[in-house]
Amino acid sequence: MSMEQSICKLVTGHWRDMFPDDEPPDSVTFLKIAGKTTPNAAIIALLFDIKRRSPVAIAKIPRNPLVTTGIENEYAAMVDIKGSIAAPNVLEHIPFQGMLFEESGVRILIQRAGKGCPMIRFMNSQEFIQLLYETILPWMFDFHADGARECMLEGDVLSRLIKEPIAEFMEQFADLSASLLSPETRQYLLDLPQKIEGRKINLCRQHGDFNAHNILVEIKKKSVTNFFLVDWEDYRTEQLPVYDLNHFFISNARAVGHNLSIEESFANLILQSGWYRDLYIKAVSEFTKRRLIDHNTFWLLTPLYLVAMCLRVSEPQRQQKETAHVWIHRAEQFIKNMSLFLKCE
Repeated sequence: MSMEQSICKLVTGHWRDMFPDDEPPDSVTFLKIAGKTTPNAAIIALLFDIKRRSPVAIAKIPRNPLVTTGIENEYAAMVDIKGSIAAPNVLEHIPFQGMLFEESGVRILIQRAGKGCPMIRFMNSQEFIQLLYETILPWMFDFHADGARECMLEGDVLSRLIKEPIAEFMEQFADLSASLLSPETRQYLLDLPQKIEGRKINLCRQHGDFNAHNILVEIKKKSVTNFFLVDWEDYRTEQLPVYDLNHFFISNARAVGHNLSIEESFANLILQSGWYRDLYIKAVSEFTKRRLIDHNTFWLLTPLYLVAMCLRVSEPQRQQKETAHVWIHRAEQFIKNMSLFLKCE
């Protein structure tokens, strides 16, 4: 039996795990393969119900069977989400139904498929971008607020979430950061733990890669009827509530900027006044009303998100270390412009 046939059999054989209220289809076909082409990425197979002509599941198959960190992390995220979130309005947009199998010595993640097209396809006008954001961001805020835990930024929490990432960044990028970061910016990062020590904050779950590429949306008559968030390998619990919201705006800026380069999109859309920065600041204001974090602390910790991205793209399984300089430059520019954000409430 081929790998494709085995995966189809796994989907139908474990149908109730993904669709407890539906009857299994007469036949499922292994119809489409996509995914990143890097050796350590996963092949993504789309499984279709032949009779209904609709996707029912996806299978993630590692290109390198010895590197399965991504799919194992994603499965762990599904298990945690299923066990820790009870709110139907939050769960309905997450693919938490699925299984992790081993087939012919290869670990395979199978999960319920989401409907729709990647959000990035629809980001072609200011009006529609605002509509998409106004639809998706309130859900993000609910997702973060569900199960959030209040604590003080001190002791082990301060060390684990702030001191250690900064120390790792300074050690790993000592040469690169020395050429890209001004002495003032380096000092900002070194002083940050002391500056925010003792502040009250809520630790919460974070998707980790919350951007337009990982959100499927359904559009009818120029309105968003549904959306579905995919790719959960960077999911983390008990995190600072600054990562997803910043990633959503900063990583999406390239798509919004169309012909602008990566650095130009950040400078022109995030740092310079205009409709996109206004939308960003408004979203942060709405988020801070949830009392997960105060306005001042959110902006002070935003460079920590940029530092974390430097560390993430440098992980061996991602093979993106050459992009770290982009995130370091962004950290430099954001810290230089910090006063613009601190005064906006």
